[in-house]
Amino acid sequence: MRPAEMAFEQGRTGENLELDFGRRYFLRCAEPRDRSAFNHVCLKTGDASRDATWREDDPDLLGLIFAVPYQVLEPDFAFAVVGPGGVCGYLLGTPDSAGFYRRYVNDWLVPLACRVHDPGPDRSQWRGSDWDRRAIHAPEIVFPPALHL
Repeated sequence: MRPAEMAFEQGRTGENLELDFGRRYFLRCAEPRDRSAFNHVCLKTGDASRDATWREDDPDLLGLIFAVPYQVLEPDFAFAVVGPGGVCGYLLGTPDSAGFYRRYVNDWLVPLACRVHDPGPDRSQWRGSDWDRRAIHAPEIVFPPALHL
């Protein structure tokens, strides 16, 4: 086992896991304080890895759909990539995709839908983040087993 792998494995049993990537970038366990940064990273990469700010009127929705649920529902598999400017990425996963998506819909999307209006199914009427809002109210879970980077 390489030294970085050993440090990762040794830290995994404790609370302070950290894997140094070099050049002042490292991986650590995600923390609740990372949620706004995860939302920001998701927004900045939400248009096929490009900045989605231009199309979103709610800058948090992409993260609340695609990143933060992993941190909340699978905290043992949620990691933050931290650089000189703070959180700049994440590594998120689940060992049980089917179980995760059941909990995602029932335990995450249902409460979120209570806070977000449904723009309805007519896409011609959608503006800004309405596609995100519709995905919250009418989720189409067709994802294969996933690891989000």
